[in-house]
Amino acid sequence: MEWLLRWLLGLWVRTSLRPDDAAERLRDDGANKCYVLERHSASDLAVLSNAINRNDLPALDRKLTGRRGVDRPVFDVGRRRGFWDAAPQLKPPRTLLMLVRAAHANPSFDVLFVPTAVYWGRAPQKEGSWFRLLFAETWTLTSRLRRFVAVLINGRDTMLEFGEPISLRSLLEDEAVPAQARRVTRVLRGVLRQQRATRIGPDMSH
Repeated sequence: MEWLLRWLLGLWVRTSLRPDDAAERLRDDGANKCYVLERHSASDLAVLSNAINRNDLPALDRKLTGRRGVDRPVFDVGRRRGFWDAAPQLKPPRTLLMLVRAAHANPSFDVLFVPTAVYWGRAPQKEGSWFRLLFAETWTLTSRLRRFVAVLINGRDTMLEFGEPISLRSLLEDEAVPAQARRVTRVLRGVLRQQRATRIGPDMSH
């Protein structure tokens, strides 16, 4: 069903890249790159996939290592503990854990994490329409229904932002692999939160 969602969003959604030179900076230069999404969202992943195809960015069908079972180069750090529990999962993403293990086993292995965020609509302080403002990008957790309406209302004004790549090797310390993966997850989550605060303002959801 992923291909169908990509096709449907490709017909409607219009995405601008930020920064303006993001495509040039991310095009394959020989370095391993892995996209890190701030939240678990099929629509965000579809937007990223379509943007990759349109702008000739590092593809999602690559393998970052030669080891069997290593996922494609994308994961998110926004999964929640449960439907009623909004706290983030303590368990690190599977792909990240496998990458940390690969770096632990091979001192020459490295990967650049690219903090990636999708914003549906303008930031609240920049939106002029009260109706579009209801579904503009905020810090509030979004239900599937609200996301569906946001795509319909703000899909023509979608932004895909790529942060500065971060070397996995620069985040590693002398500790057990699971502990390293959990700490890297926290670091990446913090980077994406700062990226969102810079784009749409501080978190006022509380």
